[in-house]
Amino acid sequence: MTGVAFSVWLPLFTLIYVAAMLYWVRVATQQASGDDGFFSAGHSLAPWISALVIAGASLSGWFVLGGSQQLAEQGLQLPALLVAGITLALPGVIFFKRLWFVAERLRVSSQADIFRVYYQSPFLVVVSTLVAVLFALGFSGLQLRALAQAVALMTDGGVTQLTASVVFGFILFAGAGIGGMRAIGYFGFIQTVLAFAAIVMLAGFALVWSGGFGALNTSLYELAGTPEAISLFTVSGVIHFTSGLGRGGDLAGANTTLANLSLAFAFMGFQASPMVLKIVLSTRGPNGIAAGQTWVTAGFCGALIVFAIALIGAAGMVDPDLSLGAIFARLQTQSPWFAAWIFIGVAAGVQLLAGLSLFVAAEGLVRHIYKPYFNSRLTKQGKLTLTRIAIAVLAVLAMLLQNLAPVTPSALAALALPVAFQLWTPLLGVTWLGWITRPAAITGVGFGIAGVILTEPLGYEILSFFGLELPWGRWPWTIHSALWGMAANVAAVLIISAITDRKALCA
Repeated sequence: MTGVAFSVWLPLFTLIYVAAMLYWVRVATQQASGDDGFFSAGHSLAPWISALVIAGASLSGWFVLGGSQQLAEQGLQLPALLVAGITLALPGVIFFKRLWFVAERLRVSSQADIFRVYYQSPFLVVVSTLVAVLFALGFSGLQLRALAQAVALMTDGGVTQLTASVVFGFILFAGAGIGGMRAIGYFGFIQTVLAFAAIVMLAGFALVWSGGFGALNTSLYELAGTPEAISLFTVSGVIHFTSGLGRGGDLAGANTTLANLSLAFAFMGFQASPMVLKIVLSTRGPNGIAAGQTWVTAGFCGALIVFAIALIGAAGMVDPDLSLGAIFARLQTQSPWFAAWIFIGVAAGVQLLAGLSLFVAAEGLVRHIYKPYFNSRLTKQGKLTLTRIAIAVLAVLAMLLQNLAPVTPSALAALALPVAFQLWTPLLGVTWLGWITRPAAITGVGFGIAGVILTEPLGYEILSFFGLELPWGRWPWTIHSALWGMAANVAAVLIISAITDRKALCA
């Protein structure tokens, strides 16, 4: 009876959610004026909308689905997950305002455009587009698969994972493909509010069912006193000189201080990605950017991660029956309509990121790669049409990968954040460090991506296919691939900048 009740409430709330989305899509299409309205919302998004959408895309769905589960399974030995809500805002503080002025000066509206005009580099344009594709197919696709599996589980198989994936794909296309950037901004505000409300509610239920703060703290204290659980509360050293996961035994997976630091660096790659910068460059003014990053992203949303996600994870750590999936199951039994409402909130946060990723990836493929290098005579209407087709194709491809090759989204997702982090050096060259030359920025990013790939499973799987074996596995010395890539990136930038500057002086 409960499964039937839930399967009734979930489609009902989904219909309401889709109806609200289509309304804002209609508003966006009515206000759009040509391709500029579709691709960049006419540079008219209000700063407060941009601040909320950036915060929602950065911190909502993927922390609920991934962060709370990791805390429940691995404990507090990985504190980078909790401080990520604050560190995520750092790139915005450093880059956003200056990049907005640079984009206004260059009369461009995307990260790829900035790289094309400032560095005159097709390679950096391709990398920027590639990052968006990695997020669309891998990072977002992995979370959409988790949502589809949850729908199938909570409806007792009444809605299959494939059916849920198709519905999610349609919603993504309708929001991003029809309404464009303006619809993403308008409806993204609603998605952010829904996601934040769902996170607070889930944390509240986890706290109440744990018996309150006192009972939860007592349970954590008792758990920390057991020898088999002490590792859940301790960082296992500064560094372990092992060959990495798959090569050095158990210590290769230890959560060391350097593992936490390098993981925090990887999280900071998100706001250096073309998705977040697309929102920034679609904003009508820079005045609210600093306040948005300080008070909305790092302040309110950072506190939400530190307290709400930590509560959900801690409750699951002391009692597996209070993990995220178990909380949903219990809510489903006691109040199916409320469980469906909270699930829609979590799904809204994931869909905000997924829709934004699909849109930016499709725009990059059409506007920044296909048009300049394959069809320079493409009209404005042709760009609109092809971008919508590309969004549909990417959504279908993500759905197929989720259901037919589930390992592939995981491999792509593992590359998304560390590769995006490598874009820090060219962005620093644009905004703060003018001595970073064009060859240095290009070479640095290339070396950085190589460093990331060679310390992730995808890299040594590719080399193994060609009969080559690396002497290390994933994350050697317990250092995340983001930091390995950035070490190679910075070294190349410093060396090449020194060489090319010297040549310029001699000339």
